[in-house]
Amino acid sequence: MPKLPHDLLIPISLFALCIALDLMQYVSGSIIWGLFHRHQEKKLKDPAIEDPELSHSILFPIINSFFALKILSVVVGYGFVAIYTLKAL
Repeated sequence: MPKLPHDLLIPISLFALCIALDLMQYVSGSIIWGLFHRHQEKKLKDPAIEDPELSHSILFPIINSFFALKILSVVVGYGFVAIYTLKAL
């Protein structure tokens, strides 16, 4: 079984974190948007409100946070790979 260089464990971990953050972004986005749509549908069914105002959820920044952390983990991971590659040359 081939052994990985110790210097590549951090970037590999960061890339795995990126995949986990990607999943969390999609899962949280699906849940938040689903709840938002359900809430808005309930407003539409209320006959007292003819044209309900749409207001976004305070939870939307969570989706953007996962996205930003995902990008950060990829950039830092590639930085470590670049450092490893330059040392190997």
